Order: sequence, then structure tokens, then C-alpha cells
Amino acid sequence: MKSKSLTLSVSLLLLFMTSCKKSTTEPDPVPPVPTAEEQMTPASGKVVHYLFNGNTRDTSGNNNHGGEAGYLSYGSDRFDRSNRALVLNGSNARTEVAGLNQTFPFSYSLWLNTPTPEATMSLFQSDRTANAYFGSWLQMSISSPNKLAFNIGNGGAMNGNSRNSLLSSVALSANQWYHLVINVRGANDMDLYINGVKDNSAVYDGDAIQISYSGSSPIGLIGSAFAGQYFNGKIDDFRAYNRTLTPTEVAALYSFHP
Repeated sequence: MKSKSLTLSVSLLLLFMTSCKKSTTEPDPVPPVPTAEEQMTPASGKVVHYLFNGNTRDTSGNNNHGGEAGYLSYGSDRFDRSNRALVLNGSNARTEVAGLNQTFPFSYSLWLNTPTPEATMSLFQSDRTANAYFGSWLQMSISSPNKLAFNIGNGGAMNGNSRNSLLSSVALSANQWYHLVINVRGANDMDLYINGVKDNSAVYDGDAIQISYSGSSPIGLIGSAFAGQYFNGKIDDFRAYNRTLTPTEVAALYSFHP
């Protein structure tokens, strides 16, 4: 009788152990869904990414953090979320940045909003040298108010021989958010997208055929260029890539919503 009871006890113990073993082989729980900002793509080739969520930290992982100064401030972004966009006052607000000294191909992506699109002002400059055309810079066009001009410089004197500019055909309105992507494959091979749409009527002006920098690690600026041309308005979600972006990637950046 004792032998039967012992056999039964062992059988029950084995059954319990088998049941426990099966439970450990069940699939792992589904991982948490990434936050909206974690899903902001693309990540490949990103060298700089400023979300401007109350600071000028670079979230690309390359530690190209911007400088902080008392005249910088932050305001609501295109989704009306407070403290999520860089606010520039048009007179002395700017931030120094690094990592924008790129060679062909490269690209930029950013959002902008200005109350004065007719003014001559610059959104950024990759090499802050004030007395020559180095690197790349984006400004509201000097010759065509309300329109953008993206430029590259070969390091020469500040004239048309030392730069090449892509002049947009699209007039911007005041107090509106615009998404911009600039793809640069070469001096005469650039694309400008505004709100996800390629500006096929943009034209070139200037003679530079290469891009040069003042040194191996030049300091750039967001909010100003050439010791002036201060930007009046907001800039958000500023990115730089060491490659061009595809039309699908451009559309995804423009249509992103948290």
C-alpha cells in the first residue's frame, strides 16, 4: 500500500514539474510600443538631431550639442505642445552648433515658422566664418522676398563666383509652419522640398562647384549667419544627414504626428 502511495506521489510531482516546464517555454510578453518620438525616422545617416524640447541637445547620439545662452527661449511647436520649439528673436538669439561640416552627398530637414518671411535673415550656417563663403547656409532670399535660398560656398570671397544657390519658387506666408528638406548631391544637383512637395521650379544661381570649410571642425550657427541676418521666428526638429533622403522618407517626416 505504501508503495502505491509513493508511486502516486511521484507521478503527481512529475506532472507538476512538467506543467511548470511548459509554462516557462511560452512566448515572451510583447515589448512596449516605442514612443512617437522614438519612431521618428529615418535614423540611418543622421549626424545631428535637435528636437529643441527646452534645450539644444543633440539626440542623434553623436553629441553635437548646441550652445545655450540667455537669449534663447522655447515655445509651442506645430502641434501646439509647449516648450517644444526653438524661439529666435531676430536681433541677438542664436546657438552655436557642430557637426554640420559635411561633404556631398548630405541633407537637412527642419520645420520653420516666421512672422516676417519678407525679411533678409538666415536659419542656419554650417561654418560661421563671417568674411567668406564657407560651408552651407539657408536664408530667406535677398533678391526674392518670402522665398528661400539654400547655398553652398567654396571658401572664396563673398560674391557669386564663390557660392552656388538653389532659389525656391515658393513664397512663404507669415505665421505658418513649413517643413523643409534639402538634398545635396552636388553643386548643381540639389532638391528642395516644402511640405513634402519637391520645388521643381527652383533655379540655380552662382558658380561654385564644390563645398569647402574653414577648418576640420568648424562651428556653425542656428538662427544667424555671417555675424548677422538673425532669424525671427521658430525652428523645430532640425536634422542633418550624411546622405540624401528619399521621397518616401521626406513624406514620412512631413506627415509625422505624435
